[in-house]
Amino acid sequence: MPTEPNSDRPWERVATAAQFWTAALLVVMFVGTHMPNSIDGLEGGRDRIAHFVGYAALACSVLATLELSLPRVEPRHYFGVWVSLVLYGVFDEITQTPMRRVCDVTDWAFDVMGATSGIVFYLVGRSVLRGLASGET
Repeated sequence: MPTEPNSDRPWERVATAAQFWTAALLVVMFVGTHMPNSIDGLEGGRDRIAHFVGYAALACSVLATLELSLPRVEPRHYFGVWVSLVLYGVFDEITQTPMRRVCDVTDWAFDVMGATSGIVFYLVGRSVLRGLASGET
């Protein structure tokens, strides 16, 4: 007896892909910030840009994963993502010192700015996409 296809199945696959992407991004960021020697070309301003972009991407990725996995994403989820990324940034900076890397409060500040901006980018992008999907421009 054939079963009817589950209409939620495609979304489950997308949610699983988003979860994988988020986990992979987190691993890449952790490994990248804990390499014993800094990568050539990422000194000063470029390093700060990498912190900002990495945390913005991570914030967007986590929020997209939540959006695809939960019935409803509420303000407390956004705040939880922000707090988690702020605290992860502290953890990330502190745990770099055993690898002969520098624990830098300015790097952490760029992590926080990136996480905050990522949440804002996600909210704006989400609103724009929902408007386009509903036919509103």
